[in-house]
Amino acid sequence: MEKFETEKSSKILISLAIPVIIKSIIFEMYNLVDTFFVGRYVGNAAIAALMVVFPVQRLFFAINALIGQGASSLFSRYMGAERKDKAVTVSKTGFYLVFIIMLPLMFLVNVFSDPILYFLGASENTIGLANDYLFFVNISSIFIILQGLINYILLSMGDAKTSIRSTVFGALTNVVLDYILVIQVGIGVKGAAIATMVSQIVGFLYSLIVYLKNRYKVEVNKKKIAKYFIPIIGIGLSAFIIEVEDAISISVLNNILEGIMGDRGIVILGLVTKIYMFLFIAVLGVASAMLPIAAYYMGARQGEKLKELIKNTIRFSFILTLILWAFSMIFAEYSLGMFVKDKSILPEAVRAFRIVLSIFPIVSFYYASIYYYQAAGRVRSALVLSLARQLFVMIPVALILVNVFHMGELGVWLSFPISDFAATMVSLHALKTDIYPEIEEKYID
Repeated sequence: MEKFETEKSSKILISLAIPVIIKSIIFEMYNLVDTFFVGRYVGNAAIAALMVVFPVQRLFFAINALIGQGASSLFSRYMGAERKDKAVTVSKTGFYLVFIIMLPLMFLVNVFSDPILYFLGASENTIGLANDYLFFVNISSIFIILQGLINYILLSMGDAKTSIRSTVFGALTNVVLDYILVIQVGIGVKGAAIATMVSQIVGFLYSLIVYLKNRYKVEVNKKKIAKYFIPIIGIGLSAFIIEVEDAISISVLNNILEGIMGDRGIVILGLVTKIYMFLFIAVLGVASAMLPIAAYYMGARQGEKLKELIKNTIRFSFILTLILWAFSMIFAEYSLGMFVKDKSILPEAVRAFRIVLSIFPIVSFYYASIYYYQAAGRVRSALVLSLARQLFVMIPVALILVNVFHMGELGVWLSFPISDFAATMVSLHALKTDIYPEIEEKYID
């Protein structure tokens, strides 16, 4: 972590952000690749099935963010304060939390899979395919979260390459197995799920090997591990909400659209959100890279570097998001068309896509503010902002436009830009009035 002391904050941010963004792009390819293969070689019902399972996957990603970002932020802060013993204890605590949370959750998802899937919008046409996919996704979930925790800790140690390599190995495995199992063997959605499970185990094993070679050899007092459960969860809670909001909002929108358009509406939402989530990579990638650096500066009491870091984070994420947004708007029809055999659905999907993304670049300000408060240990501020965009605005707006103003599916699509604008205005006001909050001392001393 020597470069955190010696190099400019902008250089460190770029050096960590680029690998994180590349890793995130590759990681998002998992779901895109599955959607591509089942959409092209199985059909629209398969896309709808994957979309029904998607909220469960986002829940797993949310737990990954909760534990990984919470542990890595606390880890970095203790390293900045030169408390290596506490930093190592935090990393160990993260592993305990993964098993404590995930084993009961995996059991419940397996036992209650049918009620869960029907609640998320499955129909009689899609329930079988959705169950096939969910079974293997559920098994692989613990490996995703363990890999994520390891990569977050390694990122806090200045190692961003391992997360890229582990994700690349997993993604390549996924593509090869998707081709073999979906096309050659012909087992459809189940084949895509098996490919995803095996590839994520491969990525986890690589990260684990690197971590075991590079971990700090410090004696840990196991009696004190439980002491860090609440701080880790508290710091990671806003990141958890950002991810779990996707699960909640998609499940609500699935049900709204299923009532308006049937499975066709869920397919369109699935196509739109696959690309939509992909564009979040720039915003969340830069913000995620900022998190351990900001936490380190706070632990080391380097206020001026911290201020410069926040400005650079907002600047870099906005520019990068703007470029990706322009590209996606121009090539919307081509991008969406890659995933479907039935081209008749494309005009509706492209129209929805352009409405959903109409003002998307401004959310870079929103997410930079959330991650900043998270790094500062300001749990309440980060939590309120995290809830603002989807739970406080998007879902209520969608319900009002559909049920009160009878705007049909257009009301669902308009809820996206309306929530983007409202949440960004709230975050800008928060940063303007409280841009450099005091650090929560209880997470340092």
